[in-house]
Amino acid sequence: MDWLRETLAEGYPFISDWELWDKERLLERLEMCPDVLEMFFYPSWKALESRFRTEELELIRYELDLECGWMQPDKGMRHFRQLRGTTSDLVIDIIVKSRGTIQSLLQSLRLEIYDVKVHLRGLPGEGLLYSQHTYPISLRGGRSGSWIERMEPPLLIEAGKHQRFKVKLTDSGYAWTGYVRLTLLYAEGKELPLPSMFLRP
Repeated sequence: MDWLRETLAEGYPFISDWELWDKERLLERLEMCPDVLEMFFYPSWKALESRFRTEELELIRYELDLECGWMQPDKGMRHFRQLRGTTSDLVIDIIVKSRGTIQSLLQSLRLEIYDVKVHLRGLPGEGLLYSQHTYPISLRGGRSGSWIERMEPPLLIEAGKHQRFKVKLTDSGYAWTGYVRLTLLYAEGKELPLPSMFLRP
């Protein structure tokens, strides 16, 4: 670039005051002015768009929130048990990272409850629910099935960045055991399945 600038200054004085852009500077300018990119390079841009504009989420953290009324007897297993005498909600602490080149909008969660076994025991006592800045999802008292739950507001994850949020599983009911899986739904039909959990309310 320096050689080219010197050559222009010596041999072409009428354009020596022009600003010279290298490849990186040109790409920066095109990113700032997408209308120019689409106007002059649309066929090439459209052909390559699907290869370079990607949305992929990666699970970084998936842990029990230690402040909720549930415990994890074995740290090596996703087995969560409600503490005796409590009716608090199960709160999962989640961190995801965008591995794509554009931001992703996390819009909803799929909740699946399966292989439920009812255990007869005494009626639960009264409990108090505490509101938190989390996404509440109902466990429907342990009823088997699959449901799509909207996330309000949707969670925006910038390209290459991490985002942390919590999911509060409410209405756990009592006297049952079973498996629960959450799946993050984003973009156009993309999914990020989270590890299954075994619950014992």
